Amino acid sequence: MFESEDINMVKPAVKDLINSSQYPPTIADIKDKLLDLKRVKEDLTEAWNVLLKAIGSGIYNSEEGFESLTPIGKKFIRTPHQLRELAMMDSETINSVVKGQFFKQAEILQKRQDDEAKMLPESKKIREMITGIGQSVDEVLKIGGWNELYRFTWS
Repeated sequence: MFESEDINMVKPAVKDLINSSQYPPTIADIKDKLLDLKRVKEDLTEAWNVLLKAIGSGIYNSEEGFESLTPIGKKFIRTPHQLRELAMMDSETINSVVKGQFFKQAEILQKRQDDEAKMLPESKKIREMITGIGQSVDEVLKIGGWNELYRFTWS
């Protein structure tokens, strides 16, 4: 279950869990601990402030503003064009509606990022095979993806 992980990260994670719990750690506990050790959780308030600054100059500098965003900010905005559109909105809407949407979406995006980090390489490969080519599962199976899907599912 940890073949794709660095052993020098797994050991301290297991030791921390053994040290802090009266029960033996499960694989899921170890994966969660590894995730905590690896990631620096993005400060959402700081990410919002960076986004607000980019919105402020987004009419004329949407490309540069988009590049200055934090990873969560980029996932929320998606394109420089959307940043430009936000820059044309009134500040009251930005500071109420968009801000609320940002904080709600940011939590979802962080959870999705965490879930992806816990995925096994085989599961990631299947997901990329299905979603990466822009086709449904049925279409993947028709074009010969069945062998890959079957190999990763049952091996």
